[in-house]
Amino acid sequence: MRVAHSTTALAHGLEPGEGVVLADPDGEQHLAIVVDFEFELDDTVYVLEVGARLPEEMADRLVSGAAEPTGEEGLTEVVELLGELRRRVARRGR
Repeated sequence: MRVAHSTTALAHGLEPGEGVVLADPDGEQHLAIVVDFEFELDDTVYVLEVGARLPEEMADRLVSGAAEPTGEEGLTEVVELLGELRRRVARRGR
C-alpha cells in the first residue's frame, strides 16, 4: 500500500522497518511496516506492508506510545510476528 506523508497526521517522517497503525476503510486497525519510500517533488510516499489486525485497545496503546500492560508483555511482538507470517504467505501466493 502506498501512503503520501501529506495525507497523514504524522509529526515526523517514517523510516524503513518502522511500524505504524493503519486504519482501513472499514475502521479496522492494522499494524503496517514501512518497506520502502519514494520521493516526489512535493511529498514523500511510504510503501507499507499491511500486517495483522489490531484489537482497538492495542492500536490505541501503540498510537499513544504507552507501555504494554502488566501481564501482557510481549503481546505486541506476537502480533508483529503474526503480521510477518501473513506477509510471507501472501508473497508466496504471488
